Amino acid sequence: MAAAIDEDWGFEEVVDGRNSRVGLRGEMNIAVTRRGPVSFRVGGDDGYRLSITGGGLLAEELLSDWDTHSYREQQILRTLDPGIYSLALDYFEWTGGAHLTVNISPDVVGWYSIDDCDDAASLILPGSYTVLTTNEPLSDIASRFDVDADDLLTADYAEGPEWVLVPGPPAPPRKAIIIQGIDSTSDWHAEQADEMDGGLQPKVDAIVAAVQADAWNRNLDAGDSDERVPVIDSGDVITFSYSGDYLDILTDELVVTGEHSGTNRHFASYSPAETCDGVAAGASLLGDLIERLVEIDPGTRIDLIGHSMGGLVATYWATTETNPTLLSAMSSLTTLDSPLMGTDIVGPGTQCQSSDSEGTVTYGQAWHDLGGYSDVVSTISLIDVDSYDAEFYSVTGSLVGDAIPGVEPIDVDCSSGAAFLGGIFGWLLFGPLAGILAGVVTDTVVGHQCVWSDGIALQTIADAINSN
Repeated sequence: MAAAIDEDWGFEEVVDGRNSRVGLRGEMNIAVTRRGPVSFRVGGDDGYRLSITGGGLLAEELLSDWDTHSYREQQILRTLDPGIYSLALDYFEWTGGAHLTVNISPDVVGWYSIDDCDDAASLILPGSYTVLTTNEPLSDIASRFDVDADDLLTADYAEGPEWVLVPGPPAPPRKAIIIQGIDSTSDWHAEQADEMDGGLQPKVDAIVAAVQADAWNRNLDAGDSDERVPVIDSGDVITFSYSGDYLDILTDELVVTGEHSGTNRHFASYSPAETCDGVAAGASLLGDLIERLVEIDPGTRIDLIGHSMGGLVATYWATTETNPTLLSAMSSLTTLDSPLMGTDIVGPGTQCQSSDSEGTVTYGQAWHDLGGYSDVVSTISLIDVDSYDAEFYSVTGSLVGDAIPGVEPIDVDCSSGAAFLGGIFGWLLFGPLAGILAGVVTDTVVGHQCVWSDGIALQTIADAINSN
């Protein structure tokens, strides 16, 4: 471990070819040449712990932020007497971007030896495990859980292991499929996407963060019981493609055409115009994707999350699919402000309508499906949610959204502030009626999009994935 470390791995390899579910321990001895204050500053994405011993000190934890989170720093100032001290830094990255910084003030510190993390080992967390915080001998833990002591993963401190991971039977593989709506973009980074849409990355990150936080809380409450749930990461999330093509976001290379390989970090590659083929076409591609995932691993449990027209695609697939194997793979279906009963509110700038030189307007199939001018809405109305071995949820955030038939809607209000401001401006500029209309329009537009980041909606998704 060096005096100053600034490792911003991003999505690249941290150690042993891994970027997620990986941990490092670095150790370093420092020589304090004269009594004085020493500043320790550590930052990380995700968690870190810095401890010190030596110089007459008992083992002491200086800084700790041992949790999943975006990059953030802590700093502490300690007065140390002359002597040799040993520092130990633990770091882990659960999923997403990885970043670690360490800074120690050099004023009174002369470097005695620097290990520079050469002996850091990969800590690969199994998909199913029990987490213990105990000083119990490892042999006793292994005996109690009927596992080999060599398979226990530990972090050793002066007084014994602070935590122990006990591997259990492999958890069933879990995949979540995000299905966006009409005119949606498959751009991964927010800066590449429409300002209102925001790109896929913040949507995936928000869902994964909510599901992981909920899983951690459930597992803390469950203790050693069988009620523990596996923790998904971003590699378990697939963004559905209306073209059937998928892209490796790390290399920007098209990796699959016509089917999804099921490996990590492959995301949708399609244009907004390709959403215009409609709900039935999208449902057919969704069925192909689910079939491919089940083919790769027959035990896969799949959670469907559909926004706007994406909710119609998912629900239409569930209503019309006849293969019991594929239907049994569905663990949950959540719709986010989806017009399941049809709507005439389709943006005038939609890619799914065009006009020729004579001014004749033609509409894509998606527009007809959303407007209730096809059999999509009537087919969805026939769904019997009680006949599925899956849970159904519907979040509504605007006038557009409907609930799946037989499902109690979960209403969220994430747009009232914007609607109020829109109404005020409309009133001031054009009068009372315009103000009312502007408020309604703003509420609908903003409410339809902000369900992606609404806390209640995200908790609903977490419940859907972690409860089933």
